[in-house]
Amino acid sequence: MITELPPSRWREHPDTLADLLPWIGRALGVDVGRVSGTLPELDAASTVLLLVDGLGDRQLDAHAHLAPTLAALRGPVLRAGFPTTTATSITSLMRGEPAGEHGIIGYSFVPDAAARRHGPARTLNILRWTLDSADGPSAYDVYPPSAVGPGGEGVLSMLERSGVRVFEVMPGEFKDTGFTTVSSGNAGRHLPAKTPAEIRAGITTALTRSLPRSQWPRFVYAYLSDLDTAGHMYGPGSDPWCAALRSVDAFVADILTDLPSDVALVVTGDHGMLEAGNVVDLDAEPSLEAGVARIAGEARVRHVYAADGAVNDVADTWRELLGDDALVAPREQVLAECWYGPRTRSAAAARIGDLVVVARDRTILTRPGAEPGESRMVGHHGGWTADELLVPLLVTAH
Repeated sequence: MITELPPSRWREHPDTLADLLPWIGRALGVDVGRVSGTLPELDAASTVLLLVDGLGDRQLDAHAHLAPTLAALRGPVLRAGFPTTTATSITSLMRGEPAGEHGIIGYSFVPDAAARRHGPARTLNILRWTLDSADGPSAYDVYPPSAVGPGGEGVLSMLERSGVRVFEVMPGEFKDTGFTTVSSGNAGRHLPAKTPAEIRAGITTALTRSLPRSQWPRFVYAYLSDLDTAGHMYGPGSDPWCAALRSVDAFVADILTDLPSDVALVVTGDHGMLEAGNVVDLDAEPSLEAGVARIAGEARVRHVYAADGAVNDVADTWRELLGDDALVAPREQVLAECWYGPRTRSAAAARIGDLVVVARDRTILTRPGAEPGESRMVGHHGGWTADELLVPLLVTAH
């Protein structure tokens, strides 16, 4: 059964991904501001944070028998934030703030005018840093990362400035990309790694590398994508996904055998996932294009940017055609109900679609023409069902 968790229910899960680094920072002796009072005390000289892309709490609960190591570490349940997508979640994690403050409001969106250097407004794909689609032209000239990012200092940078030795163990191609620049500010030392074996070696290197004043605490961020990839291709709960979960569990067990006694391991996900059911092909409904300038986001949550003066007509059309398959909300409602966090900066607010359309149940809103790869996926995320929104917090301190 699919459980909807709209903003009115978010108080049931007050701790979010944005709370994790301030919490870890406090354990490392760094005051980075607001720290959740409900997370457990973390006692460690250094910390490894492993982000397993696509690891949802509901999926782990349903398949705990396949992941005994992960199941044994389970602690509180976190809320990923909205939308439940990698670009938003990782930025919230690294910055220690929700999307309304850092401004990365989805998989793709139209940035505010101040972030655009020339030409007309266009959609920015955040992970690829491309225009109009994942395979579109480079966006660096039109939307420089320095203009799109929130500016100021994120938690990761604060840790580094305060003397914590920061390492990022992740694929080499992520280094210095627009998304990495915006989310983490390229803080810390980058150790290229993609496979579980490479990531394990990178974590070991980060914890043992001799550095000046090496007694200072270390924070190691590691990223593993295999579970998310299997979920998108075959669906969560499929045989390939289950095999990937077993692999993640074995990987975490291996890491635990490597860790020094004064190092804590924290594992979480950036979002969960659900298998698509009802498919609404937006390209097949010409009336959905009337009065629409651009459509962004992803199949579970869409930003709809209307032509001047057309918002109300567009909203009426989308509500009539989508019916109970989706919630169609104007920007004013989105801001009033704090979908992107308690406070939304003006630049972030300007990026939100005139309408935000959230798919219900297992519905996906596809665009095969502009998003052929994404539209073929079996597993999806972005919305606010419990399957997508809730992620586990797994903690061990030796």
